[in-house]
Amino acid sequence: MLYEGDELDLLAFYLDNGFNIGDAEYSGELAINMSMKSKELDPYFIGMSEGKEIQKPEVGMTRWWKDILDAISNKMTDGWVETGFILLNSTKVDQEQFEAKFKEMMLVIKQGKADKAHNWVLFSSGPQRRRYLIAGYPYTTADKDIRNDVIGEILSDENIGTARGCAVIGVQLDRLDYPYTVFARRASTNLFDTLTLN
Repeated sequence: MLYEGDELDLLAFYLDNGFNIGDAEYSGELAINMSMKSKELDPYFIGMSEGKEIQKPEVGMTRWWKDILDAISNKMTDGWVETGFILLNSTKVDQEQFEAKFKEMMLVIKQGKADKAHNWVLFSSGPQRRRYLIAGYPYTTADKDIRNDVIGEILSDENIGTARGCAVIGVQLDRLDYPYTVFARRASTNLFDTLTLN
C-alpha cells in the first residue's frame, strides 16, 4: 500500500482502525494521504506538555475486548503476545458483532434451545490474505476434559487451518467468569506476511 505521512500520522491512523482496512490492503491500487492525521493527537501531546489531564488516545475497542486483552497481558501465560496480536487484528465493529452473536448463543444455550450439546460462534477478521479467526465457546459442562476436547475440535476445524492465527474465548455459563473462563489459541501461527527484500 502506498501512503503519505510520518510516524505520528501512522499512529493516529492505527488508533482509528488498528490498520484494518479490508481487502483494499492488498489490492495494489490503494494510496492514502494521511499527512495531517497526526493533528488529531495534538490535543493530547500539547495538553500533556502543559501539565493538563487529557485522556490518552486509544485503539477503538469494546470494553469486553479491552478487558480480555488486559487479563491476558496481566496473566502473561505462554503465547500471550501472539494471542494479543490475534485479538488486536479486529475492528471495533467486528468486536461488537462478535459479542452480539456470542451473547445470542449464550441465551439459546441457557434456554435449552441449542441444536447440539456444544456450540460456538466463529468470526474472522482481516482480509483473506491476513485472516485471523476467533471463536466464542459458551458451555455448561464442569468437566474440563470435555471442555478441552471441544476446544480442540474448534481449533482443528478446517476453516481454521487456513487462518494465520486462531483463538477461543470460553465462558462457563453457570459461573459467568469475566472476561472469560478459559482462553486457548492454536499453538502454530503464521502471524506475519513473509517479507521479500529487493
